[in-house]
Amino acid sequence: MSGTRKGWALAASIGTVLAIVVAAFLILKPGGKTVDPAVTARRTVEILAEHGIEVSQVEGWEERQGSSAGIRLEPEGVVVHHTGSASTDPALVTEGRNDLPGPLANWFVDKSGKVFLIASGYSNNAGYGGKDAFAQIVGGQVDHELAAAATDGDWSANSHAWSVEADGRGKWPKKTRAALVKLVAAIHQAEGWKHARVIGHKELTRRKPADPADDMGKFRKDVLKTLKKWG
Repeated sequence: MSGTRKGWALAASIGTVLAIVVAAFLILKPGGKTVDPAVTARRTVEILAEHGIEVSQVEGWEERQGSSAGIRLEPEGVVVHHTGSASTDPALVTEGRNDLPGPLANWFVDKSGKVFLIASGYSNNAGYGGKDAFAQIVGGQVDHELAAAATDGDWSANSHAWSVEADGRGKWPKKTRAALVKLVAAIHQAEGWKHARVIGHKELTRRKPADPADDMGKFRKDVLKTLKKWG
């Protein structure tokens, strides 16, 4: 083989190796942890199916994201919300409102306990606030409800957390809450998180003092109990 052909072959081999390395970097963090949210979402769906919950996957969820600037979702935790409405159509969570484009969450749980996978990308859900509270939740188990900071600042959890909307206002119906706990537990299991990294919207901002009405200290404990039960 001539020197030129050998050079081409070497360049092709190097190109192939680089392509594999780049692909692995896009999918894996050091230690083998997935960073592609779509991979984690699929695994979450599988875990829920193993525990008797079928997920309705809204068409286009794999590519759906709400950042016009292309901000990537790199989850470190979960933010849970109530919709604040007596009844919410999953289409609203998917498509958004006139004043706020969708998706408004990655996941949605209706009053019957049905779970919907809306999007695997950035969602317009949490607004500004709660950087220190979020860091506290991510950093270690918090067994009580946190008080929101006095001011919101300029940080948002939107690109740092899976967002979950559960239908209703006030206390969730038992079916809704039970499905929500399992969904959040399944996300934790899919992500490989060992302590409860879930925070309520009201713990992130004083703008949402009753979102959700659930006691978040107890909610986190229930997520951990579910994970322990699943093994």
